[in-house]
Amino acid sequence: MNGRKITLLVLTFVIFALIFYDIFICINYGAISTISWVTWTSAKNYPIIPFAAGILCGHLFWTQQPFLGKKDT
Repeated sequence: MNGRKITLLVLTFVIFALIFYDIFICINYGAISTISWVTWTSAKNYPIIPFAAGILCGHLFWTQQPFLGKKDT
């Protein structure tokens, strides 16, 4: 297994874990405890949160030039 497959596996696991966590929290503690609600309400007091999320998304989805060196396909 190469690094790309490991990263894909970790990302898949994290995404599903967050989905199940959010469903569990919503069922047991209500919608005001979900990830999206807490993030949205926190962003009102701390505008750095949406700013950081924008930078993160930009770095994840912006075109990236391949690195020179070992190729991991």
